[in-house]
Amino acid sequence: MTLSLNEHEAAAIFEIYGETLDDVGQPLPEKLEKVRKCLGIDELVVHDPHYGAAASEGEEPVLVEASFCTHVVRSAGAGDNFNGGYIAAKLARLDIVERLHVANATVGHFIRIGEFPNVEKVVARLNVTEE
Repeated sequence: MTLSLNEHEAAAIFEIYGETLDDVGQPLPEKLEKVRKCLGIDELVVHDPHYGAAASEGEEPVLVEASFCTHVVRSAGAGDNFNGGYIAAKLARLDIVERLHVANATVGHFIRIGEFPNVEKVVARLNVTEE
């Protein structure tokens, strides 16, 4: 089971287990791993406009920075696009870092263009270094 949360949802869940999303104490990936184990699930993902982070059984927990967008065209549905990219990457058997990059690229295209990306557009977004 994979649980994916935005930063507000994650803050509420983390609080139950005595953790916060800020960088006080342990780095976020380590906190994700702790909460994942407490929840008893295979994978825990947290995303916000600045990063995607995940802890998955059998893989090292990780945080991948996203290219922050200052000119958002469309935000409603951004989390769904992140999740769709993440799930597609998981189905393609990509590793945890690659899954987060694909998820960030998927949502990055969506919020900048306002449309759901196809595979070619996600790949193009993955190749963008800066905006």
